Amino acid sequence: MHYFCSTDLMIAHTLARRFFWSQHILWLEDLDNIPTFVVIGEQDHIVDIAALWSYLTHSSPQGESVMETISSAGWDAREIAKSRRVETWKFNRLDHAGFFSRRICLEAVCAKIRSAAKGGL
Repeated sequence: MHYFCSTDLMIAHTLARRFFWSQHILWLEDLDNIPTFVVIGEQDHIVDIAALWSYLTHSSPQGESVMETISSAGWDAREIAKSRRVETWKFNRLDHAGFFSRRICLEAVCAKIRSAAKGGL
Protein backbone atom coordinates (compact mmCIF):
# COMPACT_ATOMS: atom_id res chain seq x y z
CA MET A 1 0.00 0.00 0.00
CA HIS A 2 2.83 2.39 0.85
CA TYR A 3 4.25 1.92 -2.65
CA PHE A 4 0.97 2.73 -4.42
CA CYS A 5 0.16 5.74 -2.23
CA SER A 6 3.59 7.27 -2.56
CA THR A 7 4.16 6.61 -6.26
CA ASP A 8 0.77 7.21 -7.88
CA LEU A 9 0.93 10.78 -9.16
CA MET A 10 -2.63 11.82 -8.29
CA ILE A 11 -2.72 10.16 -4.86
CA ALA A 12 0.65 11.63 -3.86
CA HIS A 13 -0.42 15.07 -5.13
CA THR A 14 -3.74 14.94 -3.27
CA LEU A 15 -2.20 13.84 0.02
CA ALA A 16 0.67 16.31 -0.20
CA ARG A 17 -1.10 19.38 -1.60
CA ARG A 18 -4.87 19.14 -1.18
CA PHE A 19 -5.50 17.22 2.02
CA PHE A 20 -4.94 19.23 5.18
CA TRP A 21 -4.69 16.85 8.12
CA SER A 22 -5.34 19.59 10.68
CA GLN A 23 -8.81 20.19 9.21
CA HIS A 24 -9.80 16.55 9.64
CA ILE A 25 -8.83 15.85 13.24
CA LEU A 26 -11.41 14.33 15.55
CA TRP A 27 -10.46 14.62 19.22
CA LEU A 28 -11.94 12.39 21.91
CA GLU A 29 -13.33 15.51 23.59
CA ASP A 30 -15.34 16.24 20.41
CA LEU A 31 -17.21 12.96 20.69
CA ASP A 32 -19.12 14.10 23.79
CA ASN A 33 -19.46 10.60 25.27
CA ILE A 34 -20.57 9.02 22.00
CA PRO A 35 -19.60 5.33 21.97
CA THR A 36 -16.80 5.01 19.41
CA PHE A 37 -15.07 2.08 17.72
CA VAL A 38 -11.60 2.63 16.22
CA VAL A 39 -9.66 0.12 14.09
CA ILE A 40 -5.94 0.65 13.40
CA GLY A 41 -3.11 -1.40 11.92
CA GLU A 42 0.19 -1.65 13.77
CA GLN A 43 2.22 -1.56 10.53
CA ASP A 44 0.64 1.73 9.34
CA HIS A 45 3.00 3.91 7.28
CA ILE A 46 0.75 6.97 7.31
CA VAL A 47 -0.30 7.36 10.95
CA ASP A 48 1.96 7.32 14.04
CA ILE A 49 0.34 4.27 15.61
CA ALA A 50 2.31 4.41 18.87
CA ALA A 51 1.10 7.96 19.52
CA LEU A 52 -2.47 7.20 18.42
CA TRP A 53 -2.64 4.02 20.53
CA SER A 54 -1.34 5.91 23.56
CA TYR A 55 -3.85 8.74 23.04
CA LEU A 56 -6.81 6.41 22.58
CA THR A 57 -5.97 4.03 25.44
CA HIS A 58 -4.78 6.48 28.10
CA SER A 59 -7.25 9.34 27.69
CA SER A 60 -10.09 7.90 29.73
CA PRO A 61 -11.24 10.35 32.40
CA GLN A 62 -12.59 7.41 34.39
CA GLY A 63 -9.17 5.77 34.77
CA GLU A 64 -7.14 3.31 32.74
CA SER A 65 -8.46 1.27 29.89
CA VAL A 66 -9.09 -2.46 30.04
CA MET A 67 -6.65 -4.25 27.74
CA GLU A 68 -7.14 -7.59 26.01
CA THR A 69 -5.01 -9.47 23.50
CA ILE A 70 -6.42 -11.92 20.98
CA SER A 71 -3.46 -14.05 20.00
CA SER A 72 -3.44 -15.88 16.75
CA ALA A 73 -0.93 -17.09 14.21
CA GLY A 74 -3.15 -15.50 11.58
CA TRP A 75 -3.88 -11.99 10.45
CA ASP A 76 -6.56 -11.50 13.09
CA ALA A 77 -4.12 -11.21 16.02
CA ARG A 78 -4.98 -7.96 17.73
CA GLU A 79 -4.93 -5.92 20.90
CA ILE A 80 -8.14 -4.45 22.22
CA ALA A 81 -8.44 -1.49 24.57
CA LYS A 82 -11.78 -0.59 26.10
CA SER A 83 -12.57 2.55 28.02
CA ARG A 84 -15.80 4.28 28.89
CA ARG A 85 -15.99 6.11 25.56
CA VAL A 86 -13.90 4.27 23.02
CA GLU A 87 -13.02 0.73 22.01
CA THR A 88 -9.84 0.45 19.95
CA TRP A 89 -8.65 -2.57 18.01
CA LYS A 90 -5.03 -2.68 16.85
CA PHE A 91 -4.37 -5.43 14.31
CA ASN A 92 -0.76 -6.49 14.84
CA ARG A 93 0.21 -7.46 11.29
CA LEU A 94 -1.75 -4.99 9.16
CA ASP A 95 -1.01 -1.60 7.65
CA HIS A 96 -3.29 1.40 7.05
CA ALA A 97 -6.87 0.13 6.44
CA GLY A 98 -5.39 -3.35 6.01
CA PHE A 99 -8.33 -5.06 7.67
CA PHE A 100 -10.28 -4.49 4.44
CA SER A 101 -7.90 -6.83 2.61
CA ARG A 102 -8.12 -9.74 5.08
CA ARG A 103 -11.45 -11.54 5.20
CA ILE A 104 -11.06 -12.81 8.77
CA CYS A 105 -10.30 -9.29 10.01
CA LEU A 106 -13.09 -7.69 8.02
CA GLU A 107 -15.57 -10.25 9.35
CA ALA A 108 -14.50 -9.49 12.94
CA VAL A 109 -14.90 -5.73 12.38
CA CYS A 110 -18.30 -6.20 10.69
CA ALA A 111 -19.47 -8.41 13.57
CA LYS A 112 -18.46 -5.67 16.01
CA ILE A 113 -20.33 -3.04 13.99
CA ARG A 114 -23.44 -5.24 13.85
CA SER A 115 -23.23 -5.72 17.61
CA ALA A 116 -22.88 -1.96 18.16
CA ALA A 117 -25.86 -1.29 15.89
CA LYS A 118 -27.93 -3.50 18.19
CA GLY A 119 -26.78 -1.40 21.15
CA GLY A 120 -23.82 -3.40 22.35
CA LEU A 121 -20.66 -1.28 21.95
